[in-house]
Amino acid sequence: MNAALKYWRWKVLRQAPMGMIIAGTGIAATVFGAQLLPDHYTAKTRLLVEATSVTNTNRLTAESLHHAAQLQSIEARLMTQPKLAALAQELDSDTDPVDLQEAIKFDTSSGRGKPTTLEISVTDADGAFAAAAANSLAERVLSEHSQIKTGRAESALTFFREEVADQELRLERAFSDLLAFKQTHAGALPDDAPRYHDQRKALLLQRASKGLSVSTDPNRDRLESELRSASALYSNQHPRVRSLASQLDRTDPPIETTAPKLMNSSDITQIDAALALIPANTLRLEALENAHALALSQYEDAVARLEDAAVDERIALTAKGDRISVVEAALPPELPTGPRRKIFLALGVVLSCMLGCAFAILRARADQVLRRPQDLINSLQIKPYAVIPLPRPT
Repeated sequence: MNAALKYWRWKVLRQAPMGMIIAGTGIAATVFGAQLLPDHYTAKTRLLVEATSVTNTNRLTAESLHHAAQLQSIEARLMTQPKLAALAQELDSDTDPVDLQEAIKFDTSSGRGKPTTLEISVTDADGAFAAAAANSLAERVLSEHSQIKTGRAESALTFFREEVADQELRLERAFSDLLAFKQTHAGALPDDAPRYHDQRKALLLQRASKGLSVSTDPNRDRLESELRSASALYSNQHPRVRSLASQLDRTDPPIETTAPKLMNSSDITQIDAALALIPANTLRLEALENAHALALSQYEDAVARLEDAAVDERIALTAKGDRISVVEAALPPELPTGPRRKIFLALGVVLSCMLGCAFAILRARADQVLRRPQDLINSLQIKPYAVIPLPRPT
């Protein structure tokens, strides 16, 4: 060991008595403080989330929240200041809600293939109060879970009832529009087209047999029929209408006979007018029928969802769904769970010793007394030629 290290060890050891006094004082204060710490007791109650005993396999509503999320939601509801103040008042305690909030702990455990459990622990200087608070919180958890479950089921039932009523009104409007259209355009609907064609054919044959004017050009009849249909859908300036009219003008005119007219041709004109309206009415009728079919499908879906919501409500009200039960009630603990005096004492001893050592080292560094030639050299910043040691006494 060199001289410098020996010198510094000597300086630190000179301050050791004072450091030991400081360390001893800290240890004594730690022991005294550990004895003054009050005992506290922890009471625990355990709850189990049970799976539903009746399942609605045909349900169309949203699935319920995960059990752990439900428990976290209930915890947030119960740990509010008003709820904690009501709990303290129920237990005839003057505990501050903030202190009570720090004393309560919710511990949720779950996993794949494992049941979800909730452990509620309350720590207080009074073991009976801790047990009563834990059991009261367990009852509040059961009440909150029941209210949330039934409230969600009732809200869903109310919503789907309103949806069914709304879809029923839409279905009635669609049916009314369809019925009104059929009544307004009776005689010019797609189902009437075959009957009109048969009547027109019979009239033409009858006219031919009586010697009346009959077109001998089948192409002209086809063009006239297409022109009537196009005119019902488009304007007169539409390219399709103009093209058919131009083709019809280029065909041969119908052959007129000189035989006396034995029949009135207004029947054929009326039939042609009705046939000209049928294409447009067909499109409008298909649109109304599609709207009615869509409204009917939506109404049936709403009724099915309402039935599922009603089943869910009955399951919730009869407590056949998922539920929470107490599997282990809290009892007043016989032995205190804290404070951990051994750990407190160990930390106090370690910190006291470190404080004493730090004091000794700092006092040694603060000592500026010149005791070595090196101290003189460093202080005067000189370089001596030689150092004459003190003679040792003989």
